[in-house]
Amino acid sequence: MNSAVPIQSISLYYREGGSDKVYHVQLREVEGGYVINFQYGRRGSTLQTGSKTSTPVTRMEAEKTFAKLVAEKKGKGYTEGAGGTPYTGAEQDKEPSGYLPQLSNLIDEDTALSLLEDDHLFMQEKANGVRQLILRGGDTVTAANRKGLIIPVSRSIEAAVRSITTKSQADFVLDGEALGDVLAPFDVLRLAGLDIRMMPAVSRLEAL
Repeated sequence: MNSAVPIQSISLYYREGGSDKVYHVQLREVEGGYVINFQYGRRGSTLQTGSKTSTPVTRMEAEKTFAKLVAEKKGKGYTEGAGGTPYTGAEQDKEPSGYLPQLSNLIDEDTALSLLEDDHLFMQEKANGVRQLILRGGDTVTAANRKGLIIPVSRSIEAAVRSITTKSQADFVLDGEALGDVLAPFDVLRLAGLDIRMMPAVSRLEAL
């Protein structure tokens, strides 16, 4: 089976300076399962094509791949609005933010099982988005990627962060995942102008 009409599809656009790009994604049902195909390039030109699934996968796997790909592109500044991208902060793009996110480490099964039995540890649910730090200093809101470099921030996330009222000064850093125009924070690294990265995780979560 090869469905002519995709089960899910989306067109994303990015316009910034001299860039005017488009990215199309489709989830299709084929013989043996489901695939994720994409096309990208400069708007109006011949697009390059590709697939995120070398072989057909289950529908659940395909939907997860589809959602992750869309989130990654939105995290890089793409939007569903054909008129361009409602992102800000490009003037500082790729400058060091001063914060380097802590990334996951690969462990074996025995270590994982021992950690699960440790009452001094806890787990957090992964949102399956794009890793993103949000830095606010007064009225200034910026974002940083998993390498700690400044990237454009969604205007929706920027507006949400600006709307936060604090009991102390509006100077904080959130660590989380961006799912398009939504931020799922899971940690706070700076609060009221103070670096709290060395505080116990449970205390940082209470602050969050």
